[in-house]
Amino acid sequence: MLGPLEWGSDGVAAVLRDLNIPYITINPGASYRGLHDSIVNYLGDSQPEMLLCLHEDHVVSIAHGYAKVTGTPLFAAVHSNVGLMHASMGIFNAWCDRVPMIVLGAHGPADAAKRRPWIEWIHTVSDLGAIVRPYTKWDDHPASVPAAAESLLRANQIARTVPRGPVFVSFDMSLQEEPLDPSTVLPKASDFALPRPCARARTTSSESPNCWRERNIRQSWWGAFPAISTVGTNALR
Repeated sequence: MLGPLEWGSDGVAAVLRDLNIPYITINPGASYRGLHDSIVNYLGDSQPEMLLCLHEDHVVSIAHGYAKVTGTPLFAAVHSNVGLMHASMGIFNAWCDRVPMIVLGAHGPADAAKRRPWIEWIHTVSDLGAIVRPYTKWDDHPASVPAAAESLLRANQIARTVPRGPVFVSFDMSLQEEPLDPSTVLPKASDFALPRPCARARTTSSESPNCWRERNIRQSWWGAFPAISTVGTNALR
């Protein structure tokens, strides 16, 4: 049972726990020091548990491999603009391989008056997601803790919806480090249901758009991608 929310990053961490993803691959950086602190001191480094990496390329590559084996995403935390640029090749690989991945980033305060000299200026970008937008399914830069919670839940939905792929959510440092009213109500993962797996390919007027997409992807032979899931593999037999 989690205690009361004290900081903005506690609210973000609570949503990470609610999504029931076991690990977060991470190369520590100052831009998300608040979230790092909350994972350790609010969550007890559990659910998600941190997997410490030495480079952002390792961060996303481990998440990529996990998704290939399990079909489910990990959180992959990268530091500001520099870490995201390091991670960009791995994110592109995940995009090409159609694997789900939830990339978490951060940046200096959007309010310039709150930035420390130099370091928080060079780690602040007006549109951080633009670095990887051509090869991510979706990105967001929420400006409040409730918005950050909803953004994470939507990111989870989108990453896992066929065609699966990486998504990116970035958190303002100020959002993470400001006190949070303990009575703040955050949305729940149960309010953002995942798309249902599709049955063997069939055409009906009631077929959902997601099933229509998966059915057509399963029936398409694209070189190394004859199927992107066990459901697809079985349907091709």
